[in-house]
Amino acid sequence: MRGGLLLAVVVAACGFASTAGAATGDLSLSSNWAGYAVTGTEANGSPTSFSVVSGSWTQPIASCTGAPTWSSFWVGLGGFDETSQALEQIGTDSDCDASGRPVYYVWYELVPEPPVQVRLKLFPGDRVSAVVVVHGTSVILRLRNLTRNTVFTRHSTVSTTDVTSAEWIAEAPSNCDGPSCDVLPLTNFGTVSFTGAATVGDGRAAPLASWTVTPIELVGDGRLAAMPASSGAVPSPVGADGGSFSISYSDELPAP
Repeated sequence: MRGGLLLAVVVAACGFASTAGAATGDLSLSSNWAGYAVTGTEANGSPTSFSVVSGSWTQPIASCTGAPTWSSFWVGLGGFDETSQALEQIGTDSDCDASGRPVYYVWYELVPEPPVQVRLKLFPGDRVSAVVVVHGTSVILRLRNLTRNTVFTRHSTVSTTDVTSAEWIAEAPSNCDGPSCDVLPLTNFGTVSFTGAATVGDGRAAPLASWTVTPIELVGDGRLAAMPASSGAVPSPVGADGGSFSISYSDELPAP
């Protein structure tokens, strides 16, 4: 399954702190996410409620070596705070099966429910665009394959949502048994480029860079026999348009 941010710490000028309330420019180190998360604070001091997140990317090629590996690329709302119990997300995978063959597919997940694989054809190099919309307990998830002119849309009603953050992420998915989750080996996906990264917070639509931005770096935690502790992924700086960046696989990162 996918899910929230795991084993994260924030590197700030004053040392290590919780991810909650991270200031612009802080770096979060995670064992499962790479990319960007945004939060906000309103004039009255209350946290911003995000209702829409959107972005586009080109499906990366999975570089397979014979061992099963996984990599997910998605947009979503919630899940960034360490105490979060919900996350609304939709995305794609570039995986490698046990025979060393690449596997590509579309999925969505409404945490705490498990992920659902979608019957929408997907190939490396396809350009996709995704959006998540939350209104109360109503969730709309949509992913368009712009290359093949196909679309998947899901309308759901859930018991709880988290709208305190918005994210654009490359992830090493986790295998969870109850509250215990083990991060799976990350596929070497090369580089994935996000564009049009934007969100709506308390009725204001703006690109990623307009909010309180936290870059997230994925660093192997050293417990995975199939994935070196140095494997991970690193986001680039956000572009001048405020809504574009890339995430690159790396096998030269130190363990946290």
